[in-house]
Amino acid sequence: MVFSWKKSIPTCIAKNQITIYNMQYIMKGENTVLIAVHIEMKNRKSLLATYIKIILVIAVIGAIIYGIIRVVGDKYNEEEFETVKTNMLLIQGKTEVIAQKVDIEEKGAEYIGTEIKEKENDEKIQNLINNEVIDIDSKKSTYYCLDNSALEELELDITTDDYYIVDYKKNDVIYVDGIVDKNGNVVYKLSEME
Repeated sequence: MVFSWKKSIPTCIAKNQITIYNMQYIMKGENTVLIAVHIEMKNRKSLLATYIKIILVIAVIGAIIYGIIRVVGDKYNEEEFETVKTNMLLIQGKTEVIAQKVDIEEKGAEYIGTEIKEKENDEKIQNLINNEVIDIDSKKSTYYCLDNSALEELELDITTDDYYIVDYKKNDVIYVDGIVDKNGNVVYKLSEME
């Protein structure tokens, strides 16, 4: 057996004798002879116990990090839900006044937004129809889409990436993307929000 310094780190060096990881070698010229292997089971058990402790510490730290992420994520979702709900309440207040003016046929009063029939082929509208959130053929509803320009016309300081839908006859507001409530359900209508 030839002794290799590249793969070994001596822990104790004495005259003509080297101890590497509890193995004693006697050096004789170019050849090295293994004379005794001192592997104690006690050391192996303590090493195993150390590994188990490290794994447990890592698992506890991972659980704590997961818990923190979960709490922060839930808080963010709750705040987003409340923001969307507040925006929908503001829209409802403005559109209720407009609906009343149109009902009494006040001069110059008309619904604000784009009629939903013009966006009937939109993917999000189709999703709402398929999930039976809206029925665009119903005579009991008058749906209009409110994008950012319509929200400005309503004098609301609300911006959205998509749009809201308002039912002027039922005085309900619909968020086309839907939002997850605290029970984990996706809700679209203001009337469905708690």
